[in-house]
Amino acid sequence: MQILPDKTSWRCISISNAYNATLNMKSNPAYGWEADEVDPHMLTNIEWGAVTYLSKSTYGADTEEVYNNAFNEYQTGCSGQSVDAKDESICVKYNTSKGVKASTTHNIYGVYDMSGGAWDRVMGNYNNLPASSGFNTTEITNIPAKYISRYTTEELYKGYGMEYDTTIYGDAVYETSYGAARHNGTAWEGNVAGSWYGDYSYLPHTSAPWFPRGGSWDYGTYAGLFSFHYTYGHASVYYSFRPAVGGG
Repeated sequence: MQILPDKTSWRCISISNAYNATLNMKSNPAYGWEADEVDPHMLTNIEWGAVTYLSKSTYGADTEEVYNNAFNEYQTGCSGQSVDAKDESICVKYNTSKGVKASTTHNIYGVYDMSGGAWDRVMGNYNNLPASSGFNTTEITNIPAKYISRYTTEELYKGYGMEYDTTIYGDAVYETSYGAARHNGTAWEGNVAGSWYGDYSYLPHTSAPWFPRGGSWDYGTYAGLFSFHYTYGHASVYYSFRPAVGGG
């Protein structure tokens, strides 16, 4: 696994395989660190929210929106020609005056590819439901709390959709999800683009209980750091993931 610009993002991998691949970074000598000094893991939904809100502070892009990675080749470190660009055939390089607009800090030191590019799956799950992620229910239940953002509810929306867990804050979902789209088993009800900046606002449901974030290169204004959606968890060309590397 590499964290570099100008690379094709790693897709076509299930959530369970992505989760285990990031954990395995800990003891991989290729990275040059001591295993007891780091704690690599797949980014959780709460961690995504932390980076998202930092981008809105004076330490980040502040009042400006982060540009989409609109390059349709799933290449990392690219920006679009404009903030809501989509489906572009060129990569605006990460180290150019417009390319840094795709960073969470609007300079080269921020986090790239959080808007557009490939959807980012995160470790955010609803009611310990595995769907087609490669996990089973027991495996999800046994994942340490620091490695997953769990969402629970005793009452489903019309027996099928997610009723948001109001005990969880800071994930850039709860704070932006008023009136968000919930599935009733047949169709979506609510605002499908009600998150900040008009980003997508779909809540997971019993068949697709995992969170993807950020959107894709072809989503335009619907993509963004505040975008949230639903996914089944299987390997797909449209979805990628990212590791977090903290102290051990």
